[in-house]
Amino acid sequence: MRRFVFGHLTAAALAILPVLAGATAQRTFVSSQGVDNPSCSLVAPCRQFAAAVAATSAGGEVIVMDSAGYGPVTITKSVSIVSPTGVYAGISVFTGAGIVVNGSGISVVLRGLSLIGQGGIGLAGIQFLQGAKLTVLDCDISRMDNYGIYASAPGGLVTVKSSSLRENFIGFLATSTATAALDDVHVYASTANGVSAGAGAKVTVTNSVIADSGSDGVYVYSSGTEVTDLMVTGSTIGRSTNNIHAFANFGGTTRVVVDNCAINEAVATAFLFDGGIIYTLNNNRVGFNNGIVTGGSLTVLGPH
Repeated sequence: MRRFVFGHLTAAALAILPVLAGATAQRTFVSSQGVDNPSCSLVAPCRQFAAAVAATSAGGEVIVMDSAGYGPVTITKSVSIVSPTGVYAGISVFTGAGIVVNGSGISVVLRGLSLIGQGGIGLAGIQFLQGAKLTVLDCDISRMDNYGIYASAPGGLVTVKSSSLRENFIGFLATSTATAALDDVHVYASTANGVSAGAGAKVTVTNSVIADSGSDGVYVYSSGTEVTDLMVTGSTIGRSTNNIHAFANFGGTTRVVVDNCAINEAVATAFLFDGGIIYTLNNNRVGFNNGIVTGGSLTVLGPH
């Protein structure tokens, strides 16, 4: 009888081992001294973000324990990747995107990360292909060959706060009806455009600095039946070829609202009209530009 019971217990224990091996945790960890494993626990952290995300339950967190580079990752479930203040968590981007967010209805939070392009064909620091929400906090994204952040998730909501987008080809781009809010974001030295919105996106920029873009500081575009909107308020836009450019093609509707901003030192013009509409509340400070308005006239919004 004893042998019979023992045998059945052993078989039962062996049967659940694969389940335990494939289990996920609400909180996982990565470390410079970690080794990728199925648990990524506090006592056995993983080395790469990809392994830790795979070991994390939907809605859980990946926590960075110490400073290191942790590799690119594709995220297909709701998860947060968090690097505490004072801990450097880097991703080197040689090709593709450093972080890809691509999951139906998911919500992803990225905090305290540094993504650096390495001169390859790097599509983006962060690419938001599909999902409900992407939140980027206290991140630094630099030297990407295409985009610092590229949000093309239809109907997705992007929040970028207290972050820096430096020396990218385009600092931030939202398209495909994505909605974005940028607050306290510094966009510097973009090769082409600092902040762009197109293809029906809705973007709000507040308390930010957009400077030294090779082409346009803010570029908003539409085509056909698209309606693309951008509002920038309480921000500084300066030292770009054109500080604000509103472009509409083939019947598209492009609307830009500029409220309480400093718009200075454009190489060509502060406001460039190219088929779009630029609204003002008559409370902006504009100076030291070679041209103030080119190709159209500002539409004044009064109190209502």
